[in-house]
Amino acid sequence: MMMGTTLGARRKLQFVLFIMVLHSAVTGLLLITLPGEWFAWFGLNVHPQRFFSCQGGIFHIILAVAYGMGMIHPVKYALMIHFSIFVKFCAALFLFAFFLFCDTVLFILLNALLDGFLGGLLLFTYGGFRRTLYNEP
Repeated sequence: MMMGTTLGARRKLQFVLFIMVLHSAVTGLLLITLPGEWFAWFGLNVHPQRFFSCQGGIFHIILAVAYGMGMIHPVKYALMIHFSIFVKFCAALFLFAFFLFCDTVLFILLNALLDGFLGGLLLFTYGGFRRTLYNEP
């Protein structure tokens, strides 16, 4: 029974991390490839040089790799999962503060809420996975 519980908790955790991999990889690729004019559709301004949007894109792809490491082997790469939780909550806090104090663009607020949700979901599913590991004989 315990093995089934652990496997179920592991699969839930891996699913959450898979969603995070997809989200970060797609975000990264879009930041790199979308024409600058398209960002205005989301209420964002991008410098024509595109350096910072490409830098942000590469950063998101690197994060997708970190999330993927935790997804593939959650015990071996537990530190990557801890890092992922930290990253998501930091991103949510930054985006929410940026929305409040710098630029009240709805897209920024929605991303703050999404990052906070994913961070909380990851914290919850990782906690469930860890509980199943420590309850086994």
